[in-house]
Amino acid sequence: MLSIEQIAQLNSNNISVNPDHTKSVVKQLWNNASTHQKQKAVTIGSYKNTKSFGPVKDIGKISVRMAIVLSQVFNVNPFYIIGEETEDNGFNENIMDQFLQRFGFGDFATSNDSYTQVPSIQRSPITNDILKDFASNIIDSVEMTDELMALSEEEAIQLLKALNTKAKLNNFDSVIKLLLIKKILAS
Repeated sequence: MLSIEQIAQLNSNNISVNPDHTKSVVKQLWNNASTHQKQKAVTIGSYKNTKSFGPVKDIGKISVRMAIVLSQVFNVNPFYIIGEETEDNGFNENIMDQFLQRFGFGDFATSNDSYTQVPSIQRSPITNDILKDFASNIIDSVEMTDELMALSEEEAIQLLKALNTKAKLNNFDSVIKLLLIKKILAS
């Protein structure tokens, strides 16, 4: 998936092939969406609030950025949203890559995205023991201090980005921490 920063860089020109279709699809998605899904779309798209989605529901004009956001949040094919396809076959990274390439954002395609790639570690029995000890030490040393609890969402994201950068540079501790965070978030 694209990072929030990458999504914010997508242009806001209208790409709808069929504004009436786009209007209908987005209206249906938005009206059936939970408050959580709506807030997730606002956050992922770096929009100020849910009112940003009003014009597409009213007029049917949509940008690459908004199409990607809605596709990710609601698991809908972006080509279907813009009216280029008549059936929704869901959303996956291959479809996203095709969509991004179609509108000139091929450099954002996940096949080119090292942001989500974590270096692999050759695992041996020794490495597994080291990982277990390391994980135990981290878990034992974590305290929910006031400073940690007071982190804003943006500060937490910045910390994760810094950790991701260190992991990409093959910093062993950072790779392990990032893998542990991913496992925790996935569970």
